[in-house]
Amino acid sequence: MCLGSPSERSTRPFRGRPPLRRDRVEGEEPQMRHLVWFIAAVVLLVPVAAMQITNEVRWDTADFVIFGGMLIAACLAFEATTALTNRARYRIAGGLAIVATFFVVWLELAVGIMGPG
Repeated sequence: MCLGSPSERSTRPFRGRPPLRRDRVEGEEPQMRHLVWFIAAVVLLVPVAAMQITNEVRWDTADFVIFGGMLIAACLAFEATTALTNRARYRIAGGLAIVATFFVVWLELAVGIMGPG
C-alpha cells in the first residue's frame, strides 16, 4: 500500500486510533499543588490538636521535625511525579506509591515493623 506524497497523506481522513489527548487542563495543576501542600499542613497539625485533647499523644520537637520532613519529601515526590507526566493514570499510580511508601516508613519509625525486635 502506497501512502503517496506527504501532502496527500496530510489531507486523508484519519483512520485507526485517535491521537492521544492531554489529560491536563489549563489551570488544573496549580490547584492540585496547593491542595497537596494544604493537606500536608493539616496532617502536620493533627498531632498538635491531639496533644491538646488527650495525654495519650506526646510528641516532642524531634517528632514534628521528622514527620514534617517526611511530609515535605512526599509532597516534593508528588510534584516531581506530576511534572514528569501528563497522564492521569501515571499520576494516580505515582501518588499511591508515594502514599504507600510514606506509611511504611512512618510505621517503621513508630513501631519497627521490619527490623529485629
